[in-house]
Amino acid sequence: MKTVIVGNGIVALTCALRLAQRGGEVALVGDPARAGSATLAAAAMLNSFAELGPGALATELDHAKLALSREATRRWRELGAEISKVGGLTALGHGTGTYVLDAGDGTFEMITRQLAEAGEPHAIVEAAEVPGYAPARRVARAVRIDGEGWLDPSRVVAALERVLGAAPGVTLIAGIAARLRTAHGALAGVELEGGTVIEGDRYLLANGASVSALLDRSALGVRVQRVRYGIGSTLELRAPVAHTACLRGQGVYSVPRGEHVVIGSTNLVVDAPTADPTAADRIRAAAVAQLDARLADAPLVREHVGWRPIGEDAYPLIGSTSIANLAIASGTRRDGFHLAPVIAAHLADVLTGGPGDPRFALFGPERIAR
Repeated sequence: MKTVIVGNGIVALTCALRLAQRGGEVALVGDPARAGSATLAAAAMLNSFAELGPGALATELDHAKLALSREATRRWRELGAEISKVGGLTALGHGTGTYVLDAGDGTFEMITRQLAEAGEPHAIVEAAEVPGYAPARRVARAVRIDGEGWLDPSRVVAALERVLGAAPGVTLIAGIAARLRTAHGALAGVELEGGTVIEGDRYLLANGASVSALLDRSALGVRVQRVRYGIGSTLELRAPVAHTACLRGQGVYSVPRGEHVVIGSTNLVVDAPTADPTAADRIRAAAVAQLDARLADAPLVREHVGWRPIGEDAYPLIGSTSIANLAIASGTRRDGFHLAPVIAAHLADVLTGGPGDPRFALFGPERIAR
């Protein structure tokens, strides 16, 4: 059996790895330039409770996503040991220690309550104890979440590509999917720009925010929620002082990356990729005001812009479809990097005839937006 995966971001790569480990052929189709890659623009925070905001945990989907997110952190430790034999997650830029600052909007109390109920190791600390925290005006306190951390996405992608490049039965194909071909009610191939057709037995669309455009061009008739482009930006700065922890303010964060620090993020939601020319100034201003005033003059190393996939109801779109040999992984918004290991485990099982993780039933791609 041959599985064709459209996409080469973190979800596509981890799905390819898990499918390859089950045997059979895997063809991974993606643009090597990775224009608008949400994966490479990510701060790659492995945060679960720190991601909770106002109104969080209001629905069954919220609780399921939090449970999957917590499991994903554990699975990242396993995945790191697999793809980086020497050093494991540490060699992939992993660090732990996330501080959520009290913004005074009630979110702090909700997060600390959830941490306590879940038995998650944490501590409420005074602002003076937060490493790297030096804004013009400090808040009074923060909560340190010991087990929540971050990775370096470029190192992770490179490690996965090395492993996949050496795996038997795996083919990495440079190309952009133009449309999907059908025959007798099933998918029969992926036609690339230029006319080449990649054929397989099973297909997975893990091409992020581009999935709706591909489905539209293919006229498959599946009723998948419209996926829009969340234009997210991050700035990688040369750190004026060493940053050793992830700091999260109100709509802004900082993450250590060696001698650099990554700050972000914005999320301009649009129907097609576009520029957000004011993003860099807004991000830096927010980071200076809320996290570290010394970042005002920190030299810019690079700006990353990624197209986050956002469905109509803002929850992931994961699973099989009414076309028997087609599955979709999209709509992950800002959670794609963190959730990748649990998504990959689920879809590898589903695509090889297994039941998958029942928690993903809530996130089926053809569900009606709530």
